[in-house]
Amino acid sequence: MVLINEIMADPKGLTELPETEYIELYNASGESISLNEWIFTYGTQNVKLPEVILPAGGYLVLFREGRAITVDATGIELPLSNFPSALSNTGKDLSFTAPDGTRIDEVAYGKATSARSWEREGENWHLSLDSRGGTQGSKNSSPETPALPDPGTEEINPGDIIFNELLPNPYPEGSEFIELYNHSGSPLPVNGLSIAVRKADGTLSTNYSLENSPYILPDKGYLVITKDKAGVLLFYTVPDEDVIWETKMPVLNNSSSTLVLFRTSDQIVIDEIAYSSRWHASSLISEKGVSLERVNPETETQNENNWASASQMAGFATPGYQNSQFMASTEEEGSLKIGIGKPVYHENGTYTIDYQLDKAGYYCQAIIYSLSGNKLTEIAGHTLTGTAGTLTWDGTSGGTRLPAGLYLLYIEFYHPEGGNRRFKIPLPVR
Repeated sequence: MVLINEIMADPKGLTELPETEYIELYNASGESISLNEWIFTYGTQNVKLPEVILPAGGYLVLFREGRAITVDATGIELPLSNFPSALSNTGKDLSFTAPDGTRIDEVAYGKATSARSWEREGENWHLSLDSRGGTQGSKNSSPETPALPDPGTEEINPGDIIFNELLPNPYPEGSEFIELYNHSGSPLPVNGLSIAVRKADGTLSTNYSLENSPYILPDKGYLVITKDKAGVLLFYTVPDEDVIWETKMPVLNNSSSTLVLFRTSDQIVIDEIAYSSRWHASSLISEKGVSLERVNPETETQNENNWASASQMAGFATPGYQNSQFMASTEEEGSLKIGIGKPVYHENGTYTIDYQLDKAGYYCQAIIYSLSGNKLTEIAGHTLTGTAGTLTWDGTSGGTRLPAGLYLLYIEFYHPEGGNRRFKIPLPVR
C-alpha cells in the first residue's frame, strides 16, 4: 500500500535541483494513511517517522533536515534530523515497517549514477529519464517501450552471436549473468533466439526465449542477461546500464554446465559452451563473484584456454563492456610484448601506470621503495590482472602523503605457467 518509489543516492552534478539525497514514498492505496511511528531502516540504521498523513495517490519525500530540497507540487516534504547523512552510492537495503512490526516494503537499490535517481516501475527499477535528474514528489518518468524488432528480418547464423562472459557463482546478494557478444559484422536482433541448458542425454532443458527483447545488438556490441539487474549493478562497474536486461534465464550451475544459444524457429545452434569452474585461475581463494571471460572472440568457444577469470583490477567482472582478459587475435597475441607505461600524475593527486601483457592469467605485485631501499607502500599484492590495464596509486603510504621527491617503483608480473617480468623505474612524486 505504501511503496519505496524513488531513491536519489548520488545527487552530485544536479543543476536544476539541489544536490540533496532523498527517498520518496508513494501511497498506492485508495485512502489516506498515517505514518506515525513507522520505522524507516537504512542498512542497520532505524529512523522513526513523526505524525504525517500520506494521502491516497500521494508522494512523500524524506531527506536530511537542514538541506535544500525542491519537491513538486503533488508531493509532501518530510525533513528528518536523523535521516542518513549520506546514502551509499554503491547500493543499500531499505525498508519501512509499521508500528505493529509488519514489513510494508523493502528494496535493495543498485549502484547509483550521479545526478540521476532510481525510479520504480512496477517491480522493476530504472534510472530517471526526467531532464532534471529526478521526479521528487510527482509521478515517475516512464521509459518508452521500443517496438520489438522483427526476428525474421535478419537470419542469425552460427557464430554470429557468441557467449562472451559467464557469472555462475555470484556474491550472496548478487545475480548470475550471461553476456552475449555480436561477432557478425552487422547489427542483429536477439528476439529470435533462445537459451537452454543441454542435459546429459543431449536433449535441451527448459527453453528461455529472448522473444521479448527490444535489443538490436550492434556489431561488437554486448548484451547482459540476468534475473536481477540490481544484483549486477550492486557489485560491478557498468558503463552503460541499458545493456543489462532483466529477464528469465537458465540457472547456472556453479561447477559446470552446458549452455546453448539457438534460433527459436528451427533450433539451429548459434553458440554452445560446456563451461567448468576448473577454468578459473587456480590461485583464486574464492570463485564467488568472479566471472569467466572469453579471451579471444575469434577462437572457438569450447576451448578452455580461451577462457580466464576476470581481472581483480577490473572488479572480477566486466558486464557490458570489453573483457579484462580480451586478446584480439592469435597473431597479435604472439607479437605483444609485456611492458609498462610512464607513471602519470593527475590533478587529484593520484598516479597511474598502464601495463600490457602477452596473455591472460598474470598476477601483479607493485611496491614503492625509497631510494635507500626501504619499502614504503604496496600498490598491488598478488593481484590477478587483465591482459591490459592500469595500476593506480593515491600518493600515500600508511594514509599519509609521501613528501615530494624521487622514489623507486618495482613491478613484477608473474604467471602460474612461468614467465616472470620485473620492472624498476624512477617515480617522481609531487
